[in-house]
Amino acid sequence: MKVINAVIIEDLPVAEEHLKKLLRDNCPQVNVIASFRSGKEAIKILPKLNYDLLFLDIEYNDNYNAFRLLEDLDFAETHIIFTTAFDTYRNEASEVDSIKYLLKPIQKDELVKAVERSMLILIGKDKLTQIQQHYEAVKTGKIMISSEGIVHFIDSMDIIYLEASGTYTDVFYVSENEIIKITSTQNLGKFESKLDARIFNRVHKKYLVNINYVKSCHRNMLKLAVGNQKVEVLISKDRRKDILETIALNSLNF
Repeated sequence: MKVINAVIIEDLPVAEEHLKKLLRDNCPQVNVIASFRSGKEAIKILPKLNYDLLFLDIEYNDNYNAFRLLEDLDFAETHIIFTTAFDTYRNEASEVDSIKYLLKPIQKDELVKAVERSMLILIGKDKLTQIQQHYEAVKTGKIMISSEGIVHFIDSMDIIYLEASGTYTDVFYVSENEIIKITSTQNLGKFESKLDARIFNRVHKKYLVNINYVKSCHRNMLKLAVGNQKVEVLISKDRRKDILETIALNSLNF
């Protein structure tokens, strides 16, 4: 069994000790050679260490963060596992970045999988730039949508509606008063689970609608509008009453 020399950078002592204990009990191949409580402390010593794997908390109390640390660190490629208490970011980023994020408090099964996977993936400076962009976007409330190899960062309030297209989803959002369409490989249910249910209403098995864009309802059709552009979507007959009540609560008149 090959020994993996690891370094932990975690500013919370409880979280650091918890991770060390999990590694001792469940990952005997991991040898923790050093741990640091701040990024500024770590950057002084890391260049002198021979490590294989970094466990990096993303935000530190010294106004440093993992991305700045890695930017200042002189390396070509390395193995990294990010740890975060930011659940939304972990869920969003792991789908796009193809690397492992551990949500604190860390669970042993997740840790074992992360160690195995991280050793198969080398991360360089170019990849870190992409990861940082994702992190900053999600922190500001945007969602990441991958479409045709391009990652889009979209404010959820700019999404007008989403339409199921087989196992894919067509996302219609507003940009500079124009309605833009992109196609995601995620299904509609995935979007429903991560968008605010108070704002996005599943009006039909095929449609998830931002009720802020609803202008009128006639029979089983809902009319949405952005400026002078109008779109109609189908609503389920058996859900029509509930849908209208939900929209009425948002001070929309029909």
